[in-house]
Amino acid sequence: MSQPEFDEIFNNRESRLKFSSNPAKEIVEYSLQVARDRIKIMRASNRNYPEVYVDIIYSGAVNASATMDKTTNKYFIGINFGTLIIMQDVFYRILASRNTFADVGNVSKEKDLEKIYNLQVTDLAKFVLNRPNEMMVFPQDQTRVLLGQTLMSMVIEFLAYHEYAHIISGHVGYLKTVKPNSNLNEIEQDLQPRYPLDL
Repeated sequence: MSQPEFDEIFNNRESRLKFSSNPAKEIVEYSLQVARDRIKIMRASNRNYPEVYVDIIYSGAVNASATMDKTTNKYFIGINFGTLIIMQDVFYRILASRNTFADVGNVSKEKDLEKIYNLQVTDLAKFVLNRPNEMMVFPQDQTRVLLGQTLMSMVIEFLAYHEYAHIISGHVGYLKTVKPNSNLNEIEQDLQPRYPLDL
């Protein structure tokens, strides 16, 4: 299984090129490592569990998806770029405030953050790539940064396990027999919400 097959299945090739110089390269690489490691652990626990290729779908939507190539019977899990970005931003914004988790790390290093009111975002990826620097917030204390990374790992682990559960429970295979050209998305594309954020 390979990246070109994944990109073909998820119609991801052009989007991947747009994001080739993305500012969140570290989070993408880290997320892939966590997700792929968790799938390996699952497969090691049961030899009957199928091999799966995990990668990033370069979409600003908050979503994840599992699918199977019906002609090759290969399985794929895609985690949307927008999911990674919004989760990292939420955790880091929370931990960059001296008003939250005061007992974690040295909260005096953090700032009083200016609240962003009613930010309307329809494409998280476009927003992240074009947002002003003053909207990018990171905790200053290293302990708080590590907590943010731990929380992020937990989200990625959950997504990997959850999507893999769809595969090993037969949901993906069944869906392909009923709707051959569909993927098992957590949020159907026509139901993708706008993202009104008060951060």
